[in-house]
Amino acid sequence: MTVEILFAKMLTAFPGMADDGKIFFDHIEVEEGHEITPPYTVLTEIQKDPFFADDTVYYLTIQHTVELYTATYDAVLIDKFERFFNRNNVPFSTSVEWQDDLEMYDVTFNVELDPSEVDES
Repeated sequence: MTVEILFAKMLTAFPGMADDGKIFFDHIEVEEGHEITPPYTVLTEIQKDPFFADDTVYYLTIQHTVELYTATYDAVLIDKFERFFNRNNVPFSTSVEWQDDLEMYDVTFNVELDPSEVDES
C-alpha cells in the first residue's frame, strides 16, 4: 500500500479528525493565530528499506510513523487506530509516551508499507 492510499483511508476512517483538519501528512500546518487542540495525528515517512542483492532491489518497504497526540490517555481512540491498521493489513507497533513539554500523550504507531502492494479499495 502506498502512503497516499493509507492517508486517504485514514481520512475516511476518522471523519471527525479529518473534518476538523486534524490529520496531517509530514508536518502540522496551522494558520497563524490559530491553535490546534488534541486529538490530532501526523503521518511521517521515516526511512526506505530496500531488500537487495547482486545489484538488484527485490522489494522496498517504507517505514512511517503515525503519531497520535491526545490530551488524556485515550484507550478507545488508540484501539480504533490499531483496528484500522489490522483491517488494512498494515504491520505496526505501538508506543505511548507522555510529553512534558507539550503536556500531551504521544502515541506512536510505527508502520511498514510495501508500495508494490496497491490496494485501491
